[in-house]
Amino acid sequence: FDMGGTAPCSLIGADEVAVEAFLDGRLGFAHIADVVLETLAASKPSEVTEDNLAEADVLSREIASRIVSKYEN
Repeated sequence: FDMGGTAPCSLIGADEVAVEAFLDGRLGFAHIADVVLETLAASKPSEVTEDNLAEADVLSREIASRIVSKYEN
């Protein structure tokens, strides 16, 4: 991925959701990267502003949560 703007914020949000699911035993370790990559693919990075960062964080966590449910053990 060659993404800028709010993409790093989306990456962090997705990673936190995926790792939490892994630690809870709901997601296999190998699927953490899948959740993050699929979340980034579904995200639309925008210009970095305080509001856009907050929105990207919330949205990426929602997307990642839906993706985790596809892979749940």
